[in-house]
Amino acid sequence: MGKAMRATLGAGKAIVPSTVKRGARGAHLEVPLHGLDNEWDFALIGAVEVVVPGAPAGDEIAVSVALGTDRRTEFAA
Repeated sequence: MGKAMRATLGAGKAIVPSTVKRGARGAHLEVPLHGLDNEWDFALIGAVEVVVPGAPAGDEIAVSVALGTDRRTEFAA
């Protein structure tokens, strides 16, 4: 998925951050964010909380992708 994201953005040298979480329906997911070219720029580290009420069902998987456009002070959920 990282290759497709980089192709869409036309840039990106940093690793694509990820997490794995198992939870019940409506569980809150934290999607990590960091700099496009430098994952060690601490001013760009953040997270977005994602909730899909009533999902996923027993035979479903929820996948979320989050992209930010500015520094952490600009992130909003």
